[in-house]
Amino acid sequence: MHGHETLPDFHRTSCDSFLPRQQRLLRHDLQFIDPLPLERRGLLNGADASPAACASNLCRILRGSRERRGLSQMELALRLGFSARHISFVESGRAKPSRLLIESWLEEVDAQPSIRNAALHHAGFTPQSSAGLSASPAPPWNARLLEQLLFVHEPFPAFCFDADWKIRAANRGASWLMSLVMPRYLQTLRPGDPVDMIEACIHPDGLLSRMRDPGTVGWGLFRQLELESAATHTLHQRVRRLALSLEERFGTCPENGIAGCPVFGFDTARGRLDFFRFQSLMDLPQDVTLRSFRVEVSLPMDDHTKRVMQAAVHE
Repeated sequence: MHGHETLPDFHRTSCDSFLPRQQRLLRHDLQFIDPLPLERRGLLNGADASPAACASNLCRILRGSRERRGLSQMELALRLGFSARHISFVESGRAKPSRLLIESWLEEVDAQPSIRNAALHHAGFTPQSSAGLSASPAPPWNARLLEQLLFVHEPFPAFCFDADWKIRAANRGASWLMSLVMPRYLQTLRPGDPVDMIEACIHPDGLLSRMRDPGTVGWGLFRQLELESAATHTLHQRVRRLALSLEERFGTCPENGIAGCPVFGFDTARGRLDFFRFQSLMDLPQDVTLRSFRVEVSLPMDDHTKRVMQAAVHE
């Protein structure tokens, strides 16, 4: 990136223009690869995409988990309240297990959550919510790992948020930036309350109050939240309130725009600060659910922002 002048063009320019020439050539060359051989080799859409492969993997997981526990089919059948014949049919693929049987089976053999979710995936069911995530604010992964992830991203902002878009952990860079751009909103929170990212956008002294081009950023966040609220009902009312707030402050939602707004900037007492942000999940693929925690990290777009952030965390 080459400083502030690149920001207005980012939303209108192909991402290819920001890639090195070698990477653009690689992307162009990939367009000529015939996908059919890859699909036949199981490299496209996953090696377990076919129903037969899914059924085979499910049988392997269930049989292997029982054997690793040292249980015979008869012993497991007695514990689960099924006949040994039915257990045998399930392991051989001649009977299709219900979700309840899969969950009870893997609970009985004390299988790891990732193994349980892999089995549910192969059976065509949605995965379980990791570590009771829907009922607990604790992240499903090791808290020390999260702490290290946020720490190594210093001095640049990084935080962890839940499916309701409430921040559960943040590094010093993120905490400092929030205190710089929305101090009055933070003063409305009670001790121990998480930062509600949606409410922070609605509040007149919140996240958008010092944002450059707040209408574009606000409606971009709305587009992402609107998509998520289709599957997460707890977001619906708050996303609706966000839309009403944005319409009142910035006019109707533009027809053209991207969801998420990866580039954003603030006008602050420290000057203009510009960032590129992205979100990531830390769960294994089979453990990802609608309740999975996410990490959002931001990177400076120019040397000035970089220097300000570096100095800020040492204040």
